[in-house]
Order: sequence, then structure tokens, then C-alpha cells
Amino acid sequence: MSFDETIPGPDEGEGDEFYDTFAPVFKRNARFAAQHPVPDLGGVDDDEEHVEAFYSYWTHFESWRDFSKVAAEQAEVDLDDAGSREEKRWMQKEVKRQAKQLKKREMARVQELVDRARLKDPRLRRFREEDRARREAIKAQRRQARQQKEEGKRNAAAAKAEEARRKEEEAKEAARQAKLAKDKLKKQLRKLRNAIRRALLAAQDEAAAQARALDGEEGASAAALAEATEQQLDDQIKAVGDADGVAALQEVLDQITEEDDPVGAYETVTERKAELDKAALGEEEKRAAARAA
Repeated sequence: MSFDETIPGPDEGEGDEFYDTFAPVFKRNARFAAQHPVPDLGGVDDDEEHVEAFYSYWTHFESWRDFSKVAAEQAEVDLDDAGSREEKRWMQKEVKRQAKQLKKREMARVQELVDRARLKDPRLRRFREEDRARREAIKAQRRQARQQKEEGKRNAAAAKAEEARRKEEEAKEAARQAKLAKDKLKKQLRKLRNAIRRALLAAQDEAAAQARALDGEEGASAAALAEATEQQLDDQIKAVGDADGVAALQEVLDQITEEDDPVGAYETVTERKAELDKAALGEEEKRAAARAA
């Protein structure tokens, strides 16, 4: 009984016809398989592992099919008709050569069957599409990760720049407010200085009048106190330069204006001298600290 060696043509087995077209052909050729079990072609729901195992088996297919008889027929020789030992050896050699060629052609036929099946197999197409989709998804994820990383860097740089700008604006505003406060303080100091001078001039005039009316040491003392008052207080005013100093000067002014006795007013001023000296020292220490910073 002859063996059907035909395989599907290049235009056969497309789409849903693949299984009905190729399955019988593989099953027919499996009769010569030297290795068992022989895997089936399978169906549409088979996973990639099963499909790849099937094609791996047939790619390395080993056949036990013997072509000696066919080779002898093609060579038109009959070993029984050999006239001598040498002729018989020649016939055997020729049959072996023909059988080897037939075997080679047979394996080429099987491999062509495998190649055509691979080309038409819808499962392999699906696996390739799924693999391509997976690779594209991975690329998209990596691309998105890079974009997010770059965006994060840009946002961080923008936030850093914004923070620097905010700090710069705050520093400018703080400097502006400090200047306003300093200008306001200077204005208050000048105002208090002028007010105290006016009060002391009035006290000095009265002290001078009292000195003229008094005799001896008491009169001289009152006059000396009156003359020294303005200069000493002016020195204290110049030494004081903060809000505490303004408050202290305001208190001095209030005490001078409330004092009926000009000499007593001067004594009030001198009593405040120590406090004003202390305030002036504190201001100088602040300035030194600011310069060091």
C-alpha cells in the first residue's frame, strides 16, 4: 500500500480551515515517528507552551521509514540477479545511495509541512500579537516612567525656584518693614528730642531765675544743674535708638513736664541716666551682633 506524501499547498489551511487541513497530514506522517508519544496538532485554545512543544517535536522529527525497496526499484537492480560478488556490492552501494537521497527528500518534505503549518497557524499569529502587545505595554510603561521622572524633576526645580523667589520676596518685605520701622523710630526720636529740649529750656530759664534769687552754694548748684541738663540729656537721646529708648524718652518728657521745680526736673533726668545708659548699651550690642551676622 502506497503512502500519501502530499502536504497542504501554500494557499490552503487559512483561518478556521487550518486545523482540518493540517491535523490529518501530521497524523498520517506520525506513523513513521521513531519517538513517542507524538503530540497532536491541538486546537484553538491550546497555550503557547503546548504549541511550541508540538512544532519543536516536528522540527526535530526522526523517521524510521525505510526507502531501501523504493531505492532498489528506482535503481532498477535486484540483488538476486547479481552475477558476482563485486556486482552485488555495487548494487548494494547504489541502493544505499538512492535510499539516502530519498530519506533526505522525505525529511525536507516533513520540514516543508512544518514551515507551512507555522505560517498558517492562527495560534502562533495570536501569540505574536500578544507578545507584541506586551512589549508595547512595557515600552509604554517605561516611557511613562521616564516622563513622570522628568516631570518630577521639572516640578522639583520649579518648586525650588518658587521657594527661592518666595524667600527673596519675604527678605525684601522684611527689609522694607525694618526700614519703615527705623524711619518711624527716628521720627519719634526727633520729636521727643525737640519736646524734651523745649521742656528743658523752660526749666533752665526758671532755674536761672531761681539762681539769681538764691545766695551762695545753693544758687550756684542750681545754675550749674540747669546749664548741664540739656547737654547730658541730648547725649542720652543720641545714644538711644530703639523702641525701648523711645518709651524711656517719653517717660522722661512726661516727668519733666509734670515737675514744678526745674531743679527737681533735672534730678529726675539724672535719675533716669543709668536706665538710658543701659538701653544705649543694649542697642550697641544689637548693632554689633547684626554686623557680625
